[in-house]
Amino acid sequence: DLLFILARTANVAEGDVLWVPGGER
Repeated sequence: DLLFILARTANVAEGDVLWVPGGER
């Protein structure tokens, strides 16, 4: 889901280093 990816990317900017592209938890 594109919106999901955008939301997760925003979280990465805030320090969510555990997330990787395509790595939906």
